[in-house]
Amino acid sequence: EILKTVKKGIVEKAGKSAGGRDIYIVRYGKPNNLNRSANLSSALGAKDAKYYADKTGADYRPTAFIVGAVHGAEVEGTAALLNLIKIIETGTDFVGNENPFLENIVDDYNLIIIPCANPDGRARIPHKSFVGFSFEDFRYYGQGTWKNGELCNWPDCKKIHPIKNAADFLGGYFNDDGINMMHDNFFGEKAPETALILETAERYSPDITILLHGCTNANNHIINAKYVPEHIRERTHKFEEILKARYEAEGLPFNVAPMKLQENQNPPAPFNLNSAIYHINGELSMTFESNQGLNYEGISLNHDQIYRLHIILFEETF
Repeated sequence: EILKTVKKGIVEKAGKSAGGRDIYIVRYGKPNNLNRSANLSSALGAKDAKYYADKTGADYRPTAFIVGAVHGAEVEGTAALLNLIKIIETGTDFVGNENPFLENIVDDYNLIIIPCANPDGRARIPHKSFVGFSFEDFRYYGQGTWKNGELCNWPDCKKIHPIKNAADFLGGYFNDDGINMMHDNFFGEKAPETALILETAERYSPDITILLHGCTNANNHIINAKYVPEHIRERTHKFEEILKARYEAEGLPFNVAPMKLQENQNPPAPFNLNSAIYHINGELSMTFESNQGLNYEGISLNHDQIYRLHIILFEETF
């Protein structure tokens, strides 16, 4: 319904999920002419990334790519993105809050939004939010159950992939084929949802890509891309520090992880969707993990706090 109201941007029915559900992209701004003559790998082989994306022109518009509901039960980002679209279109969010900065952001910047990247997983979730829910309820809807009825839990839900034939109830993590797109086969046959995200990241070469996730009652934090150059790690860490200062000023919790090469651990960190995005466009790519407000140990935020986390994230992204 909110996408029907978009007038300042372009709404595209960009693809279909494994289960045949529509996936939408919303684009704001003016497309850049990147003067592309090579893919990123070949351009770097030629010693200059501009052959993949020339961003030196005076009319170049920095671009952000933000993706909601990569995991279908992690709905906080989708709710925030729909509010962001409403702010851009009308000047206020769904409860009437004004935000002139975000309202006018597309005058100077490009913004690409996939509000719900995993409509298959989202379709299995009968709830609008998990605020106040038990940990077990969230695990059931998030990761599903094994054939014996036991909760799949995390990270055991990743030990069989695709998980479809091993699951009794397929949780919202997965598309209808049982694929968790964060750990898809990026160098082989990919899920259509994964392929769409990567194609978008390559076509537009966004300066920053953020995948919006939920992390039960853990502290809010960013997970950076692994197997990337030091300057990308440093820029991500600087962004984390900026976010932390904003959140602390409003009494919102946020954790900045120390910079370390998790690739050197045993076992090493996985090469996941954020890593793949970096290696296809050479720019910042990260996961934002939001608290989900469960009735459970740890930190439990309410709807207003969770929403505010995302609005600050969007502001600092630009």
